[in-house]
Amino acid sequence: MIMDLATIQIGTPPRDFKLLVDSGSADLWVPGEGCQAGDGSGDCGNHTLLGPTFSSSFRHSGEFWMVKYGSGPVAGHIVSDHVTVAGLTLKSHRFALALRESKHYTLNRTLYDGIMGLARTVGWNHNLPSLVESLHGAGLIKRPIVSYRIPRAADGRSDGELAFGGMNPAKYKAASVVTLKNIGPIRFWEARMDSIVINGITLRIGRRSAILDSGTTFILGPRKDVALLHTAIPGSRFSDGLWYIPCHTEVVLSLSFGGRAFPIQPRDLRATPLNKDDPNAECKSRIGEMRGRGGSQWIVGDVFLKNVYFSTNLEKNEISLAELA
Repeated sequence: MIMDLATIQIGTPPRDFKLLVDSGSADLWVPGEGCQAGDGSGDCGNHTLLGPTFSSSFRHSGEFWMVKYGSGPVAGHIVSDHVTVAGLTLKSHRFALALRESKHYTLNRTLYDGIMGLARTVGWNHNLPSLVESLHGAGLIKRPIVSYRIPRAADGRSDGELAFGGMNPAKYKAASVVTLKNIGPIRFWEARMDSIVINGITLRIGRRSAILDSGTTFILGPRKDVALLHTAIPGSRFSDGLWYIPCHTEVVLSLSFGGRAFPIQPRDLRATPLNKDDPNAECKSRIGEMRGRGGSQWIVGDVFLKNVYFSTNLEKNEISLAELA
């Protein structure tokens, strides 16, 4: 499983909370005391909770809060408490406390307690500062920059990193950096995507943009684009709304931004095999159709992002991509 997780400390005494790092949403939230599954099936599972029982510095504002994700809605209240990220402490930081969660978030197998949103707050529904805005405003980081080195679980290495305040030169090749204007009018980090290249052949898909979203595992695109892409992969097929590709495929698929093509490792394109015992088995593709958005916009998640160094700059409203060191 691809997963971008970070551990921060909240409260007095400080307790560890494991959070999903999400560049596609803007709020920080954790589950609260008394948290319940939204469908009434039970509590919020074996996750770390926050509230006055656990923290003497916890303060409840009473302001209602709710957000909707692809996995369902989460609702609660706005609160404040001391939050520490990588040794940097924000006193009485305002964030959200979840009291009703969609079942996905309450499951014991869900590996995180809450979400750390790192999108822009422009056009977002809540009067809450993002974590990077608060760190910068408090003078704890010089620049409002967040940089991502997303690990690959299959590699078995602890080489992931979330950097606040700049880019870590040890994690990327300096000569490969491209800096892109963020064209997203609200919230999202969105860039022009030049093209899609498969085995050196450029697909004719026209003018496209990509939302770079670390909270999304897959790559999702318009139906016609996704069909064209898969027909360029030998052995692919479509069935019941899903695309399948050979599990042994070695196709080289690249996304091009700022005139530079960034390849995706072939193994990252493959999801669950239909038959693990078949040497010629098909696998579900990690590139799928996106519903409910315009025909020129893609959502590009970890399938791509774990193959690059990814950085966002709030002050300049820019995105940087680079090859991994």
